[in-house]
Amino acid sequence: MSMVLMSLLLIVLAGFVSLAVDVGRVRLAKSELQTAADAAAFAGANGLIQAPQGVDIAEDGAITAGAENKDIDVDPARGGRINSPVTMVPDEDVEFGIWRPQSGNVDAHFEALTSNGGGVDERREANAVRAWGRRVTSYVNSSGNTVERGTGLKLMFAPVLPNGPTMGEIQAKATAMLTGGDTSTGFVGIDWVKFNGGTGTDSFNADTESYPGVGGPNKNSAVSSDGDIELDGNATIWGDAHPGIFGSITPSPLSDNVVVTGYMNPLDYQLQPLYPMPAFSPKPVVQCNLAGSIDPPGALKSNLSFAPNGNTTLQMPSNGAKVAYFYFKDWTEKSKDNVTIDNRFGQIFIWVDGDFTENARSSVQVLSDTNKVFLFVNGNLKMDGGGILQPATAKPNTLNIFVTKANTSVSVGGSPTMSAHIYAPGSDVKVNGNANGPYGYFGTIVGKSLFVTGGSQLHYDETGKPKHEDLKVHLVE
Repeated sequence: MSMVLMSLLLIVLAGFVSLAVDVGRVRLAKSELQTAADAAAFAGANGLIQAPQGVDIAEDGAITAGAENKDIDVDPARGGRINSPVTMVPDEDVEFGIWRPQSGNVDAHFEALTSNGGGVDERREANAVRAWGRRVTSYVNSSGNTVERGTGLKLMFAPVLPNGPTMGEIQAKATAMLTGGDTSTGFVGIDWVKFNGGTGTDSFNADTESYPGVGGPNKNSAVSSDGDIELDGNATIWGDAHPGIFGSITPSPLSDNVVVTGYMNPLDYQLQPLYPMPAFSPKPVVQCNLAGSIDPPGALKSNLSFAPNGNTTLQMPSNGAKVAYFYFKDWTEKSKDNVTIDNRFGQIFIWVDGDFTENARSSVQVLSDTNKVFLFVNGNLKMDGGGILQPATAKPNTLNIFVTKANTSVSVGGSPTMSAHIYAPGSDVKVNGNANGPYGYFGTIVGKSLFVTGGSQLHYDETGKPKHEDLKVHLVE
C-alpha cells in the first residue's frame, strides 16, 4: 500500500514540478518573444520612412531587430537550455497595414495590407507595422489558412503527465505606428479627391526655376483629403497621396497604369480645421479706373454693379495710391471678352458679390507679376475660357482667389493655362481640360472636394514651405 501511495504521490509531485518549471519556461519565452516583437514592430515602422523606395527595407529592418533578441530553447545535442535568436518569417510574421484609431463604437484596429504583385505596391499605404514572435507547431493566419511552423517550445516535465503537452504554443504580437511629417499640402479635397483620365501632378519651385525646370518637373507635389483618394485611368502623382484618418486610396488594387512616387499613408490629423472659410468683407471705398473712366478720389460706391464685357481694363487710381479696390455685383464674360487687370503700380483687391463666370474663348489678363491681385468671389466660380493669362515670369502667388460662400462650385476648364492659388474650402472644385504641353494649372488648390479629369495637369509651387512635425514611432498594440 505504501508503494502504491508513493507512486501516486510521485505523479502528483511530477505535476507540481511541471507547473513550477514548464510554466516558468513558457512565461519566460512569452516575455522574450514580446520583447522581440516590440523591437521588430518599432524598427519596421521606422522603415516606413523609406516606403516609396520599397517596403522591403522596412521588412528587413523588422526581421533584423527581431533576430537581435534571444528566446529560450532546448539544446538538441545536450538537452540543456540554449538561447536562440528569434526567427521571423517574411510575409508571415511581419505585416504592413493601416492603424485606425477609435471612432464612435469602433475600437482601434489594424487593417492588414497585401500586394497584388503589380502596379503600385498597396503596402506603401501602411502607416503601421505589426510583428509576430511565434513558437508554435502551427497557426491559423488572417486568411483562415493553417500554416505549419514546428517551432513550439519543448517542455521538460509536462510530457510525463497523462496526456501531457509535449510542445509549448506561444505567440506574441506588437504594432507600431509612424506619425508626423508635413502638415500642409498642395492639392486638397477635404471630403474626397478623384483623379481620372490621364491626369497628374508634379512640382516646381517658382522662386528658383521656371516650369518644368532644367532637369524636368520635381516629384514633390502632394494630394490630401479627409476622405478617400480615387486614382483611376492613367493617373500619375509625382509626390504624395494621403487619404484621411479613416480614408483609403481606391480602387484596390490600383490599376497598373497608376503611378504614385511618394508616400501613400493616411493622415494622422484632420484637414478640415486647418482650412476655415474665408470672409467676404469688401471695402466700401472704390477708387479705380474702369475702361478709361477715372472715379473721383474717395468716392463711396458700395453698391457699384458692373459686369465686365468686351475689352475692359481695371487700373490703379490716378491719386498715387498703392492699393486699388473693386467691387462687383457679378462678373460675366461672354465669348471673346477680355478683362485686363493692370497691377503694374500696386496691389488690386476685387470683390464679386455673386457668380464669377468666364465663358468659352474669354479671358482675364494680369499684366504684371510685381504686385499681387486678390479676388474674392461670393458665389460660383467658372473659368471655362482661356483661363487667366499672366506674364511668363508670374508666380502663382501673384493671383490669390478666395471663394467665400459654402456649397458652391469652382470649375477650371477648357485648355487652362493658369497660375494662381485657389482657396475654396466650401466649394466642389473641378479641373477639366486638355492641359498637356505648355498648359496646366500652376499653384495650389484647396476645395471641399477636388475632381481632376480630362487630361488636366496640376503643377504644385514648392515656394510655400509646408509646416512639418517630427516623425515619431509609437507602439500602439
